[in-house]
Formats: sequence, C-alpha cells, structure tokens
Amino acid sequence: VTNFSDIKRAGSILGSKSIYRVRIDGNTAYFCCNFGIVTVDLIKREVRSTILPSLTKPETFDIAFSEDSLYIATAAGVFKANKEDKTLPYYIAWTPVSAFGTSKYYHIALFEESIFAVAYNAGDASENLLRLNKNATLTQGISAGYDYADLRVSGGRLFIASNDGLRTYKSTAEGG
Repeated sequence: VTNFSDIKRAGSILGSKSIYRVRIDGNTAYFCCNFGIVTVDLIKREVRSTILPSLTKPETFDIAFSEDSLYIATAAGVFKANKEDKTLPYYIAWTPVSAFGTSKYYHIALFEESIFAVAYNAGDASENLLRLNKNATLTQGISAGYDYADLRVSGGRLFIASNDGLRTYKSTAEGG
C-alpha cells in the first residue's frame, strides 16, 4: 500500500478533491476526479500529470482504454483522446464523442468494438445504459431504471453491476 497525498496537498486545486474511480492501464493508474484526471506512474510511484479534459465541466467519473485511445465519462458527455497526444493534459486534446450528446455520464467501457456508457437523466434522476457500435449507431435503452455501480471488462466479458444484480455478457468469439 502506497499513500499518494499529492491530490490532497495540491494547492492549485481548490474545493473538493473527490476521487470517483481508479483504473489501471499498463504501468499507469488513472484517478478520475471531480477536477479531471490524475495519472500516476506505478513503477516510479509518482504523479505523472493532471489532465483537464474541460475548462467548464472537468468532472470525470470513469475512463476506458483502447490500444491507442482513452475514453472518459464526464459531467459534459463522453470524450476521446489519443494516448500519445502531447497535449493530453489539456482540454484541446479531448474530442467529444458527439453521438452521446452532452449528458452526464458515470461509467464507460469498451467491449466488442463498442463503447458502453451510463448516462444520467436529470429530469427523472434515472440512469440509462447506451451502446455506440463501430458503425456509429447509438442504441439507447439497453437497460434503464437501475442505479449502476460499475461497467468492467475482464476475461473477454462485460460485467454490468447495478442495484438489480450483476449481468455478464460473453464475447461473441466465445459464442455469447
């Protein structure tokens, strides 16, 4: 166990310093926070950078990884950036995935060449699981009315945790 007090001690970050989710990709941990994303080098045990995906709504709830890109679920929608972009810490590197609109998204996962994301509907305080496939077709209402706890991909399966239980989807390569 290693204590990273950098976020707590950061004087340049005013207000709350909530951490919503931690995801690991290779040797980097990504802390999704109410002010953006903090990346930590797990080998050197040091903060690598602070990413500010938006100037107006930086709140980042979750992150997912492809081989060359990062996808984030934020208070202003779903965004994408290239992992190797030198401007990654700045909002200019982040492009909205426009099919998802500008709703608040809490969870995100990449599975079977699709982006799955959980949107929050402020009108009735509900959450809705959406899927954007490789052909840019957005499917809404895959599953609605639940409080989602997590979306996670592991072992060729998509796990969807909600107040209703745990759903598992197998890779089509496994016949699922």
